[in-house]
Amino acid sequence: MTAVVASRVAAATPEDAYIAARDAAIAAMKALPAGDDDDATRKREEAARTDLTGRLQAIIGPIAIKGLDGQARSNIETLFEGDQGFGTLDGLVFGAVDGPLQVVVTTEGLLRRWLVGHRQWWGDKGARMPRSLAAAAATNAFYTQAISTDAAVTKFVALPVMKPDEATFAFAMLAARSQDAVPAKADEVFVTVSYGGRVYLACGKASAAIGPIGVCERIRRESQTKSEAEQAKDERDFLRCFAERAPREPAFGTALKDAQDLIGRLPR
Repeated sequence: MTAVVASRVAAATPEDAYIAARDAAIAAMKALPAGDDDDATRKREEAARTDLTGRLQAIIGPIAIKGLDGQARSNIETLFEGDQGFGTLDGLVFGAVDGPLQVVVTTEGLLRRWLVGHRQWWGDKGARMPRSLAAAAATNAFYTQAISTDAAVTKFVALPVMKPDEATFAFAMLAARSQDAVPAKADEVFVTVSYGGRVYLACGKASAAIGPIGVCERIRRESQTKSEAEQAKDERDFLRCFAERAPREPAFGTALKDAQDLIGRLPR
């Protein structure tokens, strides 16, 4: 029996060990007694996140991203279940949350585990998370749940980027973040690229925003006076209208170039 257990432990991968350490840290934070000293609690969480960052660095390896320094931190925002930002993608993040460019790096293995764990992260209130990267990358939920942000990410239109020869997957979109109603314009570029076992999620400000688009904006404004159910339908109609007309806007080519340039910054 001892030999069997030892064999299983030896077979555990660094990703297995990371997930076990992360789950143990979450359980430890959850088990802290109510009213525990805030400073001590903060230090315990910082120590756990530092350990997880070191494990991720060993798994992912050295990364150099054009335009960003080499200082990476864990993309895990909090280890307290229920706190805002809990459950972000397991990976390293480069760039400030409110900066012009932010890149999250993970592995295909960690991403697959995360997608399974987020299958129904919002319960009955949201759509199920797809299990494949190709399907997930086209959803709002993927970016909203994966990236450290206090706002929802809304896809306005996909950008037809050219996939680099070395990449196994590449997707880009023009999007916006909001805490309430869908905004009238899209001003951020998001890209997801997979290279040799690593997966990159990058986002940056678009050189030029697209919108408002007249005919689409009328749909969005009219929806604000309607019932919640009608608003949801009008929101879908607005986004469909925007996606159809955005490629005709003068700034669309600029957004496409932004996305292609962003992909070019990511290491192979």
